[in-house]
Amino acid sequence: MAAAARRRPLVPLFAVPDDDARLSRPRSSVPSLCVRHAVLSRAVVAVPVLAVASVLGWWLGLQRQDASPRARVVEVIDGDTIVVAFADGSTDTIRLLGINTPETC
Repeated sequence: MAAAARRRPLVPLFAVPDDDARLSRPRSSVPSLCVRHAVLSRAVVAVPVLAVASVLGWWLGLQRQDASPRARVVEVIDGDTIVVAFADGSTDTIRLLGINTPETC
């Protein structure tokens, strides 16, 4: 009983101070229909936009992958120089920059 007597009175968390006591009432912690509608409408817009961006990125990645030439290493000249052969039969010598390897004699 003594503990119950010492409790503070419950104060609404979202009370709006107002001069007129009859207009002042605590706000509900449950979101209103307008807030729910705004969140739902944003989700309805965001989900298709993200889906389109994902599919477009996947498609562009495939296009870029198809456009890059494929080559096969046919000879290693030294630690940072290689010869590659392309599908059409041509070859090219490539020097790898930023590779610190000793030169062969």
